Amino acid sequence: MESLRQTAKDAVHASLQTFADDLCREKNIETIVVPAESIIIENPPNPALGDLAFPMFPFAKILRAAPAKIAQSLSRTMEQKALPEGISAAVAEGPYLNVRYDRA
Repeated sequence: MESLRQTAKDAVHASLQTFADDLCREKNIETIVVPAESIIIENPPNPALGDLAFPMFPFAKILRAAPAKIAQSLSRTMEQKALPEGISAAVAEGPYLNVRYDRA
């Protein structure tokens, strides 16, 4: 399970950096680097929400966007790309990006 946690964290980090890169291009501002160590992994309060929860609050200021907007964008980005092996879904729930493991 720990390797799936790391896989999910890596995918979230890549999607956050894509969001930051797109934002910088769109607003013609300096590159924003999202540090991987700033990504927090939590357990959702309700297992129906997913296996892992990634709060987007830490990124609101540096990305100049509401946490819910960041979560929605990451969900779309991750779902449009092929999700990493072992991950079945990435769903925005308010200011959290919830990830579900593939149970198959």
